[in-house]
Amino acid sequence: MSSHFSIFRGGVIRDIALIEHKSKRSNGEWSDVQNVIHHVDALPFYLHKIKKNGSKDARVHIEEAKSADFLLDDLTVIYDRYTSDQSGLIQRGMDRIFGQVITGIHEYEKMLFLGTPLLGIGRLKLENNAIYMSPPKNGSRFILTTQTKEEVVKHFSSQSNIIKIFLGITCVIGVGLATYIIKKWYTKRIERMAQEAENARMAARAAANNRQSSNNSDSQECVICLSNPREVILLNCGHICVCIDCVQTLPQPMKCPVCRQNVVRFHNAYMA
Repeated sequence: MSSHFSIFRGGVIRDIALIEHKSKRSNGEWSDVQNVIHHVDALPFYLHKIKKNGSKDARVHIEEAKSADFLLDDLTVIYDRYTSDQSGLIQRGMDRIFGQVITGIHEYEKMLFLGTPLLGIGRLKLENNAIYMSPPKNGSRFILTTQTKEEVVKHFSSQSNIIKIFLGITCVIGVGLATYIIKKWYTKRIERMAQEAENARMAARAAANNRQSSNNSDSQECVICLSNPREVILLNCGHICVCIDCVQTLPQPMKCPVCRQNVVRFHNAYMA
């Protein structure tokens, strides 16, 4: 097929686009929009390898060339022109009143010329003694490009590195989020256990106070604060004479308020 802008140039794939650039008013604000007319034409073609002696290898016929990756980006630009709007002031004024102003027209044409070296990666099949290359049925990439094999490998390697970096960042964020959630859950669990222990202690103290009131006796009162019940046994002397609050305020080294012996440790005591 021939070029629309150069009758002396021909090829097998032609990519033509006409892009109309506009400014459009919407809800009182102007924004840039584009109207794109894009069309790709393709003729059947084949690949072959030219040997050093000038002879050609078997032909590989290309099917669905327009669906191949890289190919449309590798086409040669024949024509590329941007024309700004040349309408008069009256026309511009009318356009602004109606809320749509054409700012320019962009046209381009690209082609794949005959004899262009191409690298093909796809599914090969033998049919009627002819070799065909088409998109793989397993969803793998179908590639036609003017790049070399090394350049294609480098392209995909750079993409894989970007994906690895993204996955690494995602993993770090995921681990950090999981750590935060576990830490928050653990903190709440410790607080709940501490609250349950405090509630049990307060319930035991209330029960002891009730027993003390019913017995009408002062023998169960803490010897330090004289208000809370005795809740702690001091070891090794074995005296039960202080509450849990007062035992934590005893000066170090801790001594029994009754016998003045050193306190090695203490435990909660439950009075019958």
